[in-house]
Amino acid sequence: CCPTVEMDGREWRRELVPQEFDRFGAVVVPPARTSSRRSRGNPVTALRRCLARVERSQTFSITVTSVILLNTAAAYCQADELLLEDDAWDAANAGFATFFTLELVVRLMAHGPDFFCSHDCRESSSTTPEDLFWNYFDLVIVSAGLVQEVVTSTVEDSGQKLGA
Repeated sequence: CCPTVEMDGREWRRELVPQEFDRFGAVVVPPARTSSRRSRGNPVTALRRCLARVERSQTFSITVTSVILLNTAAAYCQADELLLEDDAWDAANAGFATFFTLELVVRLMAHGPDFFCSHDCRESSSTTPEDLFWNYFDLVIVSAGLVQEVVTSTVEDSGQKLGA
């Protein structure tokens, strides 16, 4: 019926449609025609693609993991009242909160609505249920850290000491 081509050790049927094939037998898909307005690209989509590349990079992953470990060590030292004064710890905590907020913003912008939906609730989503759990967990932790920073700053600006 249809001519076959062998690829990956298996035979595949070629459809009888006028198509071009490259030297490996794969179908050559011509670039889609777009209007001149679309060819410039949507800046939001371009930004999301760029942030998605950054978020998937090994450098991003290693940096985030390193800051998490550094934050854990800092929390231990702060709990045991080691190394720094209270004002320095406040500055360090504000720095960690800022970093984790920016990390969350990068991930939210890179994934868009898929950050909150798995494939079960949104057909186009590539987010797994496990990723979805960690996304919500990260959102709650970062939100709690931001609330802590705002409350601490507000109370201290009023001249009171938190916990005293």
